[in-house]
Amino acid sequence: MDSDTVSDGDRQKLHPMRIRNNQETLRRVFSNDETLLKVTIDTTNILEGSFTATDADEYSQLGAAIGTNTHITKLTIDVNRLELDSLKKSDFLDGLKRNSSINRLEMVGIGSAGRLVLQAYEENNAHLTHLSIRCGELHNGGNTAIASTVRSCTNLREIRLNDMRDIDYKTDDQLLPIIESIRNHPSLKKFSLHENSICYIGCQMTATLLVDPNCNPQNLTFELTETVDSISNGGSIVKQLLPTFLGGANLQKLFLYENKIGDEGATYLVNGLRNNTKLQELELYGNSIGNIGCEAIATLLSNPNCNLQKLSLSQKDIGDQGAITLANGLTNNIKLQKLDLGDNPINNIDNAVVEAFSRVLCNTSSVSSTYSSNHTLKELDINLVIDPRSMRNLNVAWLQLEYLRKLNGSTNKSHIAIKKIFKCHPNIDMEQLFEFGTEDESLKALPYVVDWFEKAKVAVADEEDSKEGCNIRQRKLTAIYQFARFMPLLFVPSPTDMLQIRIDAQKRHMDKLEREVNALKIDNGLFREQVEKLEKDIAMKDAKISSMTTKDKEMLGDEQLIANSKLERNMDEQRSFRWREILQRRMRLTWPRSKRS
Repeated sequence: MDSDTVSDGDRQKLHPMRIRNNQETLRRVFSNDETLLKVTIDTTNILEGSFTATDADEYSQLGAAIGTNTHITKLTIDVNRLELDSLKKSDFLDGLKRNSSINRLEMVGIGSAGRLVLQAYEENNAHLTHLSIRCGELHNGGNTAIASTVRSCTNLREIRLNDMRDIDYKTDDQLLPIIESIRNHPSLKKFSLHENSICYIGCQMTATLLVDPNCNPQNLTFELTETVDSISNGGSIVKQLLPTFLGGANLQKLFLYENKIGDEGATYLVNGLRNNTKLQELELYGNSIGNIGCEAIATLLSNPNCNLQKLSLSQKDIGDQGAITLANGLTNNIKLQKLDLGDNPINNIDNAVVEAFSRVLCNTSSVSSTYSSNHTLKELDINLVIDPRSMRNLNVAWLQLEYLRKLNGSTNKSHIAIKKIFKCHPNIDMEQLFEFGTEDESLKALPYVVDWFEKAKVAVADEEDSKEGCNIRQRKLTAIYQFARFMPLLFVPSPTDMLQIRIDAQKRHMDKLEREVNALKIDNGLFREQVEKLEKDIAMKDAKISSMTTKDKEMLGDEQLIANSKLERNMDEQRSFRWREILQRRMRLTWPRSKRS
């Protein structure tokens, strides 16, 4: 539903609209409407799921409805607009205590009414996982109320304290109770301090918390962002947080954007992160980091201990030299997947920046260099200031960079390397394999080369518009030919070897003749059996005819004589055919090859 802002002057005119909206929200909450997941209380806007109470009865009605609802997951309260006396007289807080579905609580402000809401969640603390408070006041017990709720809600995974404007930047120890409540929190994953006047003491307390080896939060995301002009030098934030990094804190993500840390702060940061192996995401955009800071960050990226997967350096002062320095720092990096350099004054003069990143992703100086290139970086955000005169060359270079970046998106890094090698090296030189050891030792590499080409078939199989797959067989034969040309004596047999080859061939020929003779013997046996069977049939018929009387013989007549003649002729023909076949076989076995027909 679209929101309509309600001003004080229009309140009377829009009062019926508010009444209808309250009624609709109550109806949906009471009916346990599964599509209503969020309820907003006492907002100046008329929204879906919003409710503006004017007395204790309305608070009680909403509390009763929330107490039985099982689909609402998020509750937003503008504490500054709550009617404290009406809230105390109502059963609203009892409804919050009975509810078991709300896991996200967002509050604007704290005050006395906000503390009552937090106390309700201290009693019903099993389901709350996200707590967000903005524009709140930490004095007059606000900080202790938050700390008490944090300690009670042991399933909290995210805490956001944004724009807490009453923090005294000279003595920002109002954060101390909250920091201490987090120390042994078992499930916390994200702690955000956005847009606050935090200074040295607050940074020290936070660093002490995160470096504590007994601190339970693991793989924590920490945000300390957009600190207002309370610190003259943003690099001081990093100085105060250094113990965190030097101590190997359990930080997984660190957001320090819009803090004006500058090149000095970037240098401190890199020194602190040098031995950190757990941090995976670092947000530093909008921090006035220039080319000098990039030199420090490049040393971090080239550090084998660096486990960063995402790095943001957008929106400030990085130029061509800084971008090239960062690219060179990624030469041996195998972890970083995303680099954001957007909204920086990068001119890409003579395509130097684009070519630097292309060279890192695919070094074409040799096959070994291509294989060792960066196959991990798959997201690169650069906004170039383009000179129209170099547009054509830029397009070619940029398309090449985009192609390499997309290749890196594959999960199989071995296949990525093979594709790059086939793309950039049409003729793969095998001579570098001949430089180690004797010819016999070099030849041992040939089976591995052949196996590599077989793997290449699988690697390029998913290239729809690629011709590499058709050339793999040709390239494999070319590689084998290079081996044969370099060590011919290992491929062409000697005279002694040729004699042995002839002897082996003659032996194989004699074995074949012996097999044929044995087959002939078997055939002769079968032939004799067939002849004997025919002779027996004739003899039986002759005996039968001899036993007949003269009258029977006359009755038999010429038909039987004709049948007997046909039988005898058939036997003679079969004998003749078999003997001719035997004779031909013997001729093939005994005649010289040159005289065979």
